Amino acid sequence: MLATGSELEIGWLPLLQRDAGNAKILPGTPGTFEASQYVQLLGIPAVVDRSLGDVHAAGNPHIQTDPRNFLPIARALTERLILLDSANGSFYQERLRDFLFKWQASIDRWATIAKPLRGEKIWVQHDGFVYLNNWLGLIQVGTLEPLPGLDPSVAHLSTVLQRQSQLQGRMIVTSAYAGDAASKWFSERAKVPLVVLPFTVGGNKEATTLETFFENTVARLMQAL
Repeated sequence: MLATGSELEIGWLPLLQRDAGNAKILPGTPGTFEASQYVQLLGIPAVVDRSLGDVHAAGNPHIQTDPRNFLPIARALTERLILLDSANGSFYQERLRDFLFKWQASIDRWATIAKPLRGEKIWVQHDGFVYLNNWLGLIQVGTLEPLPGLDPSVAHLSTVLQRQSQLQGRMIVTSAYAGDAASKWFSERAKVPLVVLPFTVGGNKEATTLETFFENTVARLMQAL
């Protein structure tokens, strides 16, 4: 069983594991693989308090927005597959070598294309892009949500809009899965582009594979410039 981890699936995965009737996928067994254990987690809160909104105690779980994270994840997953299926170890190692070579080439290409984004200031609707920002060098000046997971009121958005005159964010970024009413409100009044990113594979009709997910993400951000 593959999961992101870092409490992203905490609302449903433990129940699924418990009711599956399969001891091989229980927490802590080789049959359960949590990808977030193999990357450097960002956004670890100093204080964990539900009054602060949807806070993830282990760190921000949206690791999929930085393609570099897939390199250590691929290595760790390969080791796990070999542990579970040693007879096909050479096959997994061959596939890993092929993936690492091609994926690093793609990362280098995206970095070149996205170089103009480095240092650009952005607003986000939800604080889900810390890994993307870290990868591309984007500077997040603020969020539209007053607390993580809490929809902003018009009064709160008006306060955020007042801060824009000083902070000068170049765009407002949100994800395809989230409602974009708040981002549209801000975009229209701040006169900055609204960028709706796929956020994950399948997030829009262009992002059908891991590679096209990042292709589309970079393209949409570049178009906003």
